[in-house]
Amino acid sequence: MKFRTRWDSSALMPNYLVPLISTRDLVGFFTASDLDVLRELVDECTDVHACEYREIMDGGIYWDSPAVPVPLPEVTVDGVERAPLFPWHGAEVSDGCLSSMTTWSRGSHF
Repeated sequence: MKFRTRWDSSALMPNYLVPLISTRDLVGFFTASDLDVLRELVDECTDVHACEYREIMDGGIYWDSPAVPVPLPEVTVDGVERAPLFPWHGAEVSDGCLSSMTTWSRGSHF
């Protein structure tokens, strides 16, 4: 994985907040180049048509202390590759991201 060392706005993609329509239960935060990709990503974990989406305002999730070096190490359990545990402990949500979650009026439906 190569990290960029210069900020290039042409390489940025929008971020989306996706909850269930019926309960507003958070499905997840997603980064997608377009709505077709977003639809595919959401479809991996739940029924797309049960969800709505909204682009997240400027912001993000961050750690103000050391979290874990990236790339995360590969994990294999009994010969099966597993996703490594992500260190959510100590993570903070920026004001813009939090505002996207607390001022929800109505998102767009897939």
